[in-house]
Amino acid sequence: MRRLKLSRDKLSFKTLINNYHLIILALSFVLFNIIINFLFFVVLYNLNYSSYNLSMFIQELYSASQGKPFYDTINLLFRGIPYGLAIHPYLILYILVPLYKAFPSWLTLSLVESLVLTLASLYLYKIAREVLPQSKLLPVISSMIFLFNPLTVASFLSGFQVLSFIPLFYLASYYYYLTKRWKLFIISTALLLLTSEASYPIVLTYMVLLIIKNKNNNKLLSKSFFRRNILFLSVIVATIVIALTLPTFLQTKYTGTSHSILQDIEQYYSLNYVNYDILNKLEYWLLVFGSFGALSLFSPLELLPALPYILLTVMSFYPNYYTPGYYYFFLVLPMLAVALVYTLKKIHDIKRVVRVALVFVLLIGVFFNPYIYTTFQSYNSPKIVSPGYPPSFNTTLASVNQMYINELTSLIPPNSSIVATTDLLPFVSNSMNAYVLPPYSNVNLNILKNLNVLKRLAPTPNYLLIDGSFLTPSFNSIEGNYGIYAETNGISLYKLNYSGEVKLFAPLIQFIPAYDFYIWSYVPPTQVNVVNDNQFGKVYMYVKNGYKSDGATLWFGPYIHLPQGTYLAEFYLKFDNVTTNGSLLRIDININPYGSPIYKIINSSDIVQGKWMKFDLLFTIPYNELLSSVEFRGFSISNQSNIYFAGVKLIQISPYVNYIYPACDFATINGIKQTQGNFILGGCDIVLNSSTAIWYGPYITLPEGNFTAYYIFSMDLNKRNFTPNTTILTLDISYDIGKYILNTLNINDSELIRYNVNGVYLVPLTFSLNQTTSYVEFRGFNFNAEGEVYFYGAIIVPDYDNYTPSFLINYLNSLQ
Repeated sequence: MRRLKLSRDKLSFKTLINNYHLIILALSFVLFNIIINFLFFVVLYNLNYSSYNLSMFIQELYSASQGKPFYDTINLLFRGIPYGLAIHPYLILYILVPLYKAFPSWLTLSLVESLVLTLASLYLYKIAREVLPQSKLLPVISSMIFLFNPLTVASFLSGFQVLSFIPLFYLASYYYYLTKRWKLFIISTALLLLTSEASYPIVLTYMVLLIIKNKNNNKLLSKSFFRRNILFLSVIVATIVIALTLPTFLQTKYTGTSHSILQDIEQYYSLNYVNYDILNKLEYWLLVFGSFGALSLFSPLELLPALPYILLTVMSFYPNYYTPGYYYFFLVLPMLAVALVYTLKKIHDIKRVVRVALVFVLLIGVFFNPYIYTTFQSYNSPKIVSPGYPPSFNTTLASVNQMYINELTSLIPPNSSIVATTDLLPFVSNSMNAYVLPPYSNVNLNILKNLNVLKRLAPTPNYLLIDGSFLTPSFNSIEGNYGIYAETNGISLYKLNYSGEVKLFAPLIQFIPAYDFYIWSYVPPTQVNVVNDNQFGKVYMYVKNGYKSDGATLWFGPYIHLPQGTYLAEFYLKFDNVTTNGSLLRIDININPYGSPIYKIINSSDIVQGKWMKFDLLFTIPYNELLSSVEFRGFSISNQSNIYFAGVKLIQISPYVNYIYPACDFATINGIKQTQGNFILGGCDIVLNSSTAIWYGPYITLPEGNFTAYYIFSMDLNKRNFTPNTTILTLDISYDIGKYILNTLNINDSELIRYNVNGVYLVPLTFSLNQTTSYVEFRGFNFNAEGEVYFYGAIIVPDYDNYTPSFLINYLNSLQ
């Protein structure tokens, strides 16, 4: 018995060795599905691209599972047609409805697509086994080239798309043709026809290919051409009939109108566009064929079904057709793979050629793999721009965003009407009341209102889910009074007619490196170098005497949208070889097109030469300025130093809108307004040194509510000599040009101790407004002491904002 067991173990081990190729194949399938779904998770939650297709298919499958087949609001918005089937006859999606009803998630579609591609590669393996029976390894390699092709991966990352079914049904049909299993051939070909209208020209040319191959096949005993090709000719007739009737039928059923498929063909095909963008078209096809080692070109007959897509790219003006990283690659993928197999059959005995070709495929696969291409390519090199080639793969950000998005969406009641930016729409698309914020200013929510969609649900959406990076001018067309409901890591949830406390807040913290900013072109040009720094990496160095000294713009940009809230901007700068005792640089924050820039003047006395220092400015973004483009600029005052700029760090300190007024916004009588250096509120202060001196202003308008005004000032403690319990300074809040006093505070020496925060006085003064009030001012006067008071400004904080007061105390305590 023991000897028998040993022999069985040896047999089992020998079986494994003999079937090593199957083990490799199985491992490649598992590895592909793990990697591709993880990368899709990262891309999706990095919020890098507009998820139209994913959102559309999520909503269509959800609506189908609820008895309203393939209803979606994206097509409703852009085309005025609420049903996807009326635009693309992808009846194949019906097979996914039960699955999606059980598991309604973007992950379901991601897993389905990866498994569909895996099954397609399995059919390719089987085809290769039929064509290359003498080889065990080449079929496995063919399957792996298909799966791990960089354009396959990039097309997958562009989002779920029904075109990904085309490789599966094409390769299944081809395999059953080779094995003469005609019932399964007909079934798989029929399923191919049900994917979309894009399959019609593929099937027609595919049948032509099979007729040509059948004609050249001497093993067939049939002599009559018609009899020999009756099946393929029947499929051609059926395809033409379906192409001319099915789209028209579905359009009529769901919209009441129809148009000919020839109109679509005329829209995208034209000889006038052959020379249009010709270089990018050539680069695309070089990459397409290069990803298969150019081996597919040596079996041109197998590429016949790819001809419609090739002609489409050549004769089209639409760049997505010929840009890597879009799902249109699926239209040609199976033909390239089959052609690869037949070429390997031709060169199978020329081992050296096979090895060189496979090495070339490997190199292309590595260098143009979206993850490697995006992660390791030089930051300033020209890059492929498409959903499949995102700007970054940040796994930490993806995990954080997933957590916060789940928390945000949990705050939205079921069936609430919601408008979301394109990158966030997939996370709320399991609803028939979810709408996308259009990307163009001329396509806005008025379209929805004209169609009586939102009016039927609610006068205005109940919620807005906004990512500032994808905010567009159409945001201005949203009517209603929205209040911030939750805000996390730059994603904002607004609720209609809400004015309470924020339910959830996680601050946006973002470092914008120097190379994301722009350099102004002057004549003569500014001498700026990109140098490597141990702390910040690549930084800008402005060479002494190599730039103008009269207010030249050294850097500007990057023109970003920020969510509502109050922010601290930290400019990271270093100076060396300074040969002046005056002002060096002006930094500012310009919020286009609103208001005056918030600025600070940096003097030679504010810096330590050769040391990186941060210079801070506080600013706020209200709801009505969400569309503003924020830029952080640097202007030269003197060119007598080397200036190093590393970037700007943004720290959101509160989701609420505060009213920030530096001393520059105030006026003074008998005081002195002067520029000063490193302080949070901006580039000047007001000095009071007599009892007749006063600061006043800035005469603002504030809404109804309860507020606290924080006056920020310091005093020259070395010169003061005053009587205990005597008023040193009086602060008050008034409106209507001082006619009505809202609150007054007389500060004596004992109270100064209470307000002292690390040598700076932070004095709160509360007030209430029963209505929107104009000409509100915050005054300081009656300075009754020996010395000077330096007023930096005031911050008016709503009573429900607990974040800003805590920040101010912590910030002042951190000052050295």
